[in-house]
Amino acid sequence: MKKMLTAALTALFAAVLCMSAAAETELVVFAAASLTETLTKIGERYEEENPDITLAFNFDSSGTLKTQIEEGADCDVFLSAGQKQMNELDLSAGEEKNPDQLDFVKEDSRIDLLENKVALVVPEDNPKKIGSFSQLAELLKDGEILTGICEYGLIIPDGATITLESAGTLESIICMGDAKIILSKGSTNIIDNSASYGSAIQTMSGKTLTIDGEGAL
Repeated sequence: MKKMLTAALTALFAAVLCMSAAAETELVVFAAASLTETLTKIGERYEEENPDITLAFNFDSSGTLKTQIEEGADCDVFLSAGQKQMNELDLSAGEEKNPDQLDFVKEDSRIDLLENKVALVVPEDNPKKIGSFSQLAELLKDGEILTGICEYGLIIPDGATITLESAGTLESIICMGDAKIILSKGSTNIIDNSASYGSAIQTMSGKTLTIDGEGAL
């Protein structure tokens, strides 16, 4: 995945640079906070291979970045975590998605780099031999497996970086490994585990959960 993202961003940066004739160029990249670690590493490698180019990153929530662009902040590349914020800046998205008819996106420059997909996760030995969502549906229908409703909590996988943008009230945060939470500016996130047992924030033994940002938790 990282190799695919690196290749896509390299092509994107190259396209932006074609519009500049300067020998040394600084590209200002606005990117969703969830991409902080990945883009920082990609940026370091890109600058090593292209010493005349400097990448200046601005990481925050997509909504905050969109507002900064609206207010006139310099931005060469915008990597939004959601289509909504990009649509609201793109005149070609249409009046329904861009009611203010903002025009901050260069025509034909917009591309989809990544997408979210629902994943089917089973135990390592897969005792029910579930291989697809359709098979899962049949097992549920036949009563072969049981379901449960989890508390409104947050489970963070090992190595993940997530951004909280006013997630509301969470009953718990469980970190499965070394991970990071970024609190978007002005966000309010409450943990109330009065109905649960144990600590509100739990991490695996020997692992570290880093919490950063300008929001409240």
